[in-house]
Amino acid sequence: TASYTKEECDIPLRIAVPGETLKTETLRLMPTANGFHTTKLFIQLISPGGVVSNYDIEAPVMKSGGKYKINLEFEEMKPYMYLTSTKIDDWTEEWIYRGEILNPED
Repeated sequence: TASYTKEECDIPLRIAVPGETLKTETLRLMPTANGFHTTKLFIQLISPGGVVSNYDIEAPVMKSGGKYKINLEFEEMKPYMYLTSTKIDDWTEEWIYRGEILNPED
């Protein structure tokens, strides 16, 4: 039976500079298990002052061998987000935030 599992992967530490973009190295994640209709991601950001911000994200299915890119504007991030996909080329999809999920269990 397929199930969601929690896997931690560290994003390189960096001090945020206004107007700059934080880019990570390539993160290798497992594709979405058969039978699931979304990919679930959880991001936890900790500010230099120790403030913790948690983000639950639902995204389209990740396929084996696929390449996915997520661009999020920090000011627009919400505790629950649903991302939609935009095809960049034959190998790459970009996931875009399109609104807040009011009840993530629905």
